[in-house]
Amino acid sequence: MPHKVMFGNHKGGVGKSSVVVQTAAALARAGKRVLVVDMDPQASSSAYLGFVEDPDNPVPTISEALRSNERGAGAGAVYECGWVDDAGEQTVEASLIHLIPCRADFENREVEAGQVGAVRRLRKALEGWTDEYDYVLIDTPPRLGHLTQMSMAASDAVIIVTEPERDGTVAAFRFAEFVTEHAEDVTNPDLRLAGVVLNKRRHTAEHQQRTEDLQSYFNDLLWDLRTTEDVPGIGERELSPTWLPGWSVFSNASSFKCSVSSLPGKPARQITTAFDQITRRLSEHFAEEEKAA
Repeated sequence: MPHKVMFGNHKGGVGKSSVVVQTAAALARAGKRVLVVDMDPQASSSAYLGFVEDPDNPVPTISEALRSNERGAGAGAVYECGWVDDAGEQTVEASLIHLIPCRADFENREVEAGQVGAVRRLRKALEGWTDEYDYVLIDTPPRLGHLTQMSMAASDAVIIVTEPERDGTVAAFRFAEFVTEHAEDVTNPDLRLAGVVLNKRRHTAEHQQRTEDLQSYFNDLLWDLRTTEDVPGIGERELSPTWLPGWSVFSNASSFKCSVSSLPGKPARQITTAFDQITRRLSEHFAEEEKAA
């Protein structure tokens, strides 16, 4: 049975979808099979994974799977990751990533919130066929409405993605409180916050203060991604930063629709290592959950 992880925040623009996609790539590098479910009507994860919608030839998406309200309906809306190498061949990472995409009209599913059992539709759509995956990563909209609550009902754990700005920080606190207070209301009382990923960190006084605020609130749940190695004759060398920085190489990977690991240069290598750290922290979280159980 796969580990199902939703990524969220109550504020948009924090780079959540990019983090979802690059986490999927990192899990694939570790040999894990990954299903990404795009529950955000902005459809950024779908685009970053190479899904191209043809208005003249519409295909099933998460919208149709949820509308059917049938067990296992998501299996009919699964597509391969579209990442290819210079020779036009699917990359190794892409071969282990599948996607259930969405499109803009997915917003229409919000109107079903009042229907009996509507909060369980995503869980139902994923039932009976996802055991071939090691992880299911769910990208959610920057709201606390029906689509996010469906994602909560279907998930085993939550990762909050935020930036060290005032609005992002406050939104992260609000999102965490919502999960704690309403997990039982969405029929998933065992749902827990697995971690917080700090994104777009810069060396400014404000970002330092907001980082300290996040550390004070979340403690060890604010994931430290720093990795170092000892180089003879030189000393300690940093392989990845403590937090995800606002480097252009990160946004380039989204724009070019590829894994950051396929980009050249030291910044790309450091970001790649940081995401490998995210997968390690995820693995540790579920290992601890299983031990506790």
